[in-house]
This record gives sequence, C-alpha cells and structure tokens, in this order.
Amino acid sequence: MDPEMQAKLASLLQPLFGPNSLRDYVDRSFDDSLHLTKEESDYLCEQATDKELDLLVTFEKTFAQKRQSVLVRNKYNKQFLKSK
Repeated sequence: MDPEMQAKLASLLQPLFGPNSLRDYVDRSFDDSLHLTKEESDYLCEQATDKELDLLVTFEKTFAQKRQSVLVRNKYNKQFLKSK
C-alpha cells in the first residue's frame, strides 16, 4: 500500500482506534458506571463469564438484575484486591 493511502486509512481509523477514540469512550463509560479503576475493570473483563458481562452491560435492568450486577462487581473487585 502506498504511503498516501496508508495516511488516509490511518486518518479514517483514528476516531475508532486512536487515543480518545470511541472505544476509549465506551471503556471509560463502563468503568465509571461500575465505579471501577481501569485496572479493576480490566481484571473483571478478563475473569468474568460471558453471562456475567452481559448482565453488567445490560442498559435497562430489573431490580433483581441490578442487585446481581452489584454482586458480580463486588465479587471480582474483591478478587482483584486480593491479587494485589
């Protein structure tokens, strides 16, 4: 690929993958919504099951789902703190 095409492609992909990208915004929103640091969030995402992650990212939750989300968050946060 010629350098001009590479530069154009890089400029198109920057909003999606560069610093302050959409992905970074979504990550920060997830961390903020669960009151987690970046390191705690990374640990949770590595350790949690798909079912647990689905529960955490569900937008409209019943009270029971909210309670379960808090329990999942606390479970992995406790494990993270013990691993330090």
